[in-house]
Amino acid sequence: MNLDSVSLKAIVKELTPMLLGGVLQKISQLTRLDVVMQVRRPGVTHKLLLRLGQNSPGLGLTNQKLPPAEAPSSFIMLLRKHLQGHKIDKIEQHGLERLVKFYVDDKVLVLELFNRSNNLYLLNAPQKIMGMLVRDTKEDSQQAGKPYRPPALPTKPDASLVTYADLPKLFAPFLGQPAAKVLSASLFGLSNQQIGLIVKMAGLAPDESLSEDGCANLAIALDQWQMFLEEDSFSPVISSEGKVSPWSLQDPGEKPIDSLLGLLDDLAAPVGIDDRRGPLLRSLQKAKDKAQIVLERRLEALESTRSAPLMRWAGEAILAHIYAVAPASEHLFIDLSSEFIDPETRTLLEAQNSTEKLSMTNNKSGKKVKAKRSKLMVGMSEEQIAITLDPLLNAGDNAQAYFKEYHRLKRAVEAVQEPIRKAREELEFLDDLLYFTESAVEAQELEDIRRQWNDLKISENPQLKSKATRSVQTGPQGPKAFLYKDFKILVGRNPRQNDQLTFKIAALGDIWLHAHNSPGAHVVIKAAGRRIPAEVLEAAAVLAARSCKVRNSTKVEVSYCDLKQVKKPKGSPPGLVLLKSFKVITVSPHQEIAGLNEYKKLP
Repeated sequence: MNLDSVSLKAIVKELTPMLLGGVLQKISQLTRLDVVMQVRRPGVTHKLLLRLGQNSPGLGLTNQKLPPAEAPSSFIMLLRKHLQGHKIDKIEQHGLERLVKFYVDDKVLVLELFNRSNNLYLLNAPQKIMGMLVRDTKEDSQQAGKPYRPPALPTKPDASLVTYADLPKLFAPFLGQPAAKVLSASLFGLSNQQIGLIVKMAGLAPDESLSEDGCANLAIALDQWQMFLEEDSFSPVISSEGKVSPWSLQDPGEKPIDSLLGLLDDLAAPVGIDDRRGPLLRSLQKAKDKAQIVLERRLEALESTRSAPLMRWAGEAILAHIYAVAPASEHLFIDLSSEFIDPETRTLLEAQNSTEKLSMTNNKSGKKVKAKRSKLMVGMSEEQIAITLDPLLNAGDNAQAYFKEYHRLKRAVEAVQEPIRKAREELEFLDDLLYFTESAVEAQELEDIRRQWNDLKISENPQLKSKATRSVQTGPQGPKAFLYKDFKILVGRNPRQNDQLTFKIAALGDIWLHAHNSPGAHVVIKAAGRRIPAEVLEAAAVLAARSCKVRNSTKVEVSYCDLKQVKKPKGSPPGLVLLKSFKVITVSPHQEIAGLNEYKKLP
């Protein structure tokens, strides 16, 4: 949400008559940077929401269902002690400062909204700091017990307070410069969209050089703009670029909005989303990076077992050429023209030589390193093959050593297959969790994902169960439900719900869909014994395309099949399935579906 100083000023003007004289009843901390205060007036209770996060700072009234409050910090307890049960006497914002003061008896609650350094302070009568929401450890920062220092203001005049008589003198040094630049350089508190509006009102172009006549017109336009700001009623809009204004910006693509006070509900991310999404994404990404390293090591171990057939061939070659092995020999050489060298062995040797050359040069440091070699080794030059021998053993024992190595590598191949499968499944599961975390629109969705991630960690390490922290149990959400042409279409919200949707809610005869080779939601068309029309299948495919990681692509391939073709691999993480057979349909995730209705609750 893009909230400038002018919109904040308009919000305070709308908010003031609704809260003045109201009694502060309850103060809660929803997240580290989100505070809600209930204000009771005769016949109505308002929920005043203060948001200090960098992504959606602001204040307003909210009607949304808020997430459970966190344990209150010491600052929230301080606010409850001094503010609860007391009336709001005055709300003040001076000019276009991004600073709002709430006067409650002899205390002052100060809200600073400067995007990068938002904070909330409680001051006493002598204007000393009693406490603050966000503590700063810098030496020159505000500290409890010291006088409150408001942020330093620019030396330029405030655009909302400057008088008409002063404007020609302010504009005079900038004559000849573009009109938009003149406003930005001479006045404080104007956003780019408000500057563009004032320039339009003056009948000028933003890049037009300011003449004396243009200076007079610009002064008249700014005076009219100040009159807009003094009005008690506004007609707020949001521009095509997502910028908010208390009045029309004369932008052809702008849309009207009901009220500036509802911006936090309408335009900002739901409360708790930003504060919870970031840490969860970082934890999941760290786990994915670790799982990727584990998988690469497993694959390297598997690659090292590729020489198993060579070990068996070497043992056979030693026995076949036992007559040529002299006592204490270190190598057995076989010409490449020998009939004993079959094409498969030649291919294996060429691949081994290529891998060894890569390991010598293509390492992370860029330096040459000595390739690791075992005592038992088969190498190939341009003319012959060299089989390494132990000079302390006779030919027969050397052959048996190679056969023994062959059996060891063969067992290693079988041993590493299961860890590789589990590592791949874990990566797929983490990809799903990352996608659903990025696309979550409610705090409860993130909570469900966090629990699933904790469950996976506990299943891998049962000792973590005793360390698991308790969370507020608000109950899992059901799948998203849509109705199209009398067919129900259900869409999962997370991996565990994908499993429940596919194997518990869906029934035989239903159609199952999922974005092809991409993390995303399981989608089910409830057939109820009816034939699925092509337009219903296409609508469900569009929903699957919108609910996957590549949803911003122009075209997305979606796999679909009858539910009986979907199987669950034993012991696999939630959301992972195998398809016996399927078809693919290509759709655009941006395609509009006329007549598609979403249920808030599963019908």
